[in-house]
Amino acid sequence: MAAIERRRHRRLKLRFPISRLGGLPGLESAETNDLRTYDISTGGMYFRLPAGSEPARGKMVSFQLTVPAGEGHGLKPCTIQGAGRIVRTDPHASHQCGVAVTFTRPVALQLSSA
Repeated sequence: MAAIERRRHRRLKLRFPISRLGGLPGLESAETNDLRTYDISTGGMYFRLPAGSEPARGKMVSFQLTVPAGEGHGLKPCTIQGAGRIVRTDPHASHQCGVAVTFTRPVALQLSSA
């Protein structure tokens, strides 16, 4: 029997760097942890953390994503800032933990001046 799709928003398989991740002790400086989204939609995003750093379901986080200039993205780099609530975590065989976040408010897009 096929799984029922419950998502309200179409997911895009985009690997944007997470340049800031607030609300998770030890991971605030996300640039040093090489964190990236695995997919993103207008309603939320999915990313992976190192195993052993699984956040609790319901935990609130803030984030900043770096969107590079390029085909399908735009002529200039930009950042996406927002906040969300962790709704699911998934262990992965690659010594990582998948984290699903639903956005709690609309994200803000800021174009870089570069």
